[in-house]
Amino acid sequence: MNRVLLLVCSGLLLVVIGLFRSAPSAADLPPLTTPGEDDRIILQSFLKHADAAVKEITPEKMRAVREVEQIAWVHSKYLDMQLAAYQLTGERKYLDNFVRMTDALLTRLSRGPDGYLGFRGIQLAIFQNKNHPNLEDDVVITDFTVIQVLCDFAEIVQARKALKAAYGQKVDHYLNIAQDHLFKKWEGRKQYVDLGKGGGIYRESALA
Repeated sequence: MNRVLLLVCSGLLLVVIGLFRSAPSAADLPPLTTPGEDDRIILQSFLKHADAAVKEITPEKMRAVREVEQIAWVHSKYLDMQLAAYQLTGERKYLDNFVRMTDALLTRLSRGPDGYLGFRGIQLAIFQNKNHPNLEDDVVITDFTVIQVLCDFAEIVQARKALKAAYGQKVDHYLNIAQDHLFKKWEGRKQYVDLGKGGGIYRESALA
């Protein structure tokens, strides 16, 4: 699935959700009844792409990812598609897909010098330090995008007892990674800067 197709799929996701329901992104929803033939075609097309996206996140493909910001802009969207497909159909196979794909995604984690796990790799070309283009480090937008996706899954699962029984252990595992590694390391490394009334920023490492 190339980037153009991914953009089409992302657009379909927004259209499908807009057509069928206006609701919180991670609510546990019953299967939807499509209001018309045109809408049914859109839904079926989206679900077809969601099914095809499963093969885009495998341990082998994740090992090949060097520019780790791609995880934020590309791979996380494949995961979003599975959650949306579940919300639109109520079919658990999409939650199973999410778990399978997320487990594959997390094989890309590696441990930094301070013990925190992260998606360490090189920056996108436009952000690379010209003196150190192959510098590998964590990328804040990748970590926080993955945190969001993991929390969306947790919110869906925790909304129903049956889902908690089936996926509760996975939720605990994912939230441990999100909280104790992907989030906490930015605080532990003192890379958060409080700007007072101006808000705050996270800084990434850089070499002169």
